[in-house]
Amino acid sequence: MVIIFRIVIAALIIWGFWTLVKFVIKRVVQRDQCPRCEGKGYWLGMRERERCNECFGTGKLQRLSKKS
Repeated sequence: MVIIFRIVIAALIIWGFWTLVKFVIKRVVQRDQCPRCEGKGYWLGMRERERCNECFGTGKLQRLSKKS
């Protein structure tokens, strides 16, 4: 009975760690996504794909360089 309890606890710890890793990766990837096209680089127009003008088709937000 003690062995089964230890296996269940170990499985819960591994599942929790895996869920945390997936959550962090998802947040890091979504941080740089273009909000207009949802990171695809295009949006579906009336007849075909239209290139996103906000991110210039890259799907990622453009960083503005600081000029002094």
